[in-house]
Amino acid sequence: VWKNKVVMLVGAGIGVTPFASILRSLQMQVQAQQLDKSSKRQGRASHPPPGTENDVTTWQACQKVYFYWLCRGQDEFYWFYDLLSEALKGPARDRIEVNLFQTAMVELSQVKMLGDGFKQFMGRP
Repeated sequence: VWKNKVVMLVGAGIGVTPFASILRSLQMQVQAQQLDKSSKRQGRASHPPPGTENDVTTWQACQKVYFYWLCRGQDEFYWFYDLLSEALKGPARDRIEVNLFQTAMVELSQVKMLGDGFKQFMGRP
């Protein structure tokens, strides 16, 4: 995942669990890079040992992550609602797009809009 500039994550039901850690890691990496840049501006730059390749200043997180989650019912989206909402509001918010597909039949009047930047769709992609 981390070797790519653009990543598409597609999961169904509880099968999205591994993607939760990817989204969280992206948030943490972008936040660490922002803190490092801030420290350098304030003259408190850290100097990593020569030859360190995994330094936060040289490693670049994905530029864009497209996350697609397919679930039968809308209630399943609440499993990771807080994590997804945090991702859309966090330091990597410009890098993450969340697309939610509800595949079961539902009356449109019964659909609850989740807000927070989620893109919701009814039916299969």
